[in-house]
Amino acid sequence: VGKFLFSLPPAAFLYPFVRRVLYTVIGNKDYYKTSGVMTATFKQVIAHDLVDDMKHIDKNTLLLWGVDDRITPVWIAEKMKKMLQGTVLLYIISGARHLLPITHAVVFADQVHSFIETT
Repeated sequence: VGKFLFSLPPAAFLYPFVRRVLYTVIGNKDYYKTSGVMTATFKQVIAHDLVDDMKHIDKNTLLLWGVDDRITPVWIAEKMKKMLQGTVLLYIISGARHLLPITHAVVFADQVHSFIETT
């Protein structure tokens, strides 16, 4: 519907601007920046339901999550923790969002190192 509305001559020139603002507001600039085959791949990755796959994972698992992640909120991590069969350590990082390996690299690395050393 949105593409159709913005294809009309009076609004067509606004489409790139509105699209950029929309994806920035919802916190999903990655999708905005994709094109061609990457857009199709992005859609397939997001649409793939991992629930059945997770039910078969019986290994020790570390879940590192940003408490302020708006793309994949903490409730998803909690749901994943319940589905995984092995021992699951969920570590929620205060002040972190979706890019926590970049924005909180030291905490991320410390948790991964600790998990590897203890499992």
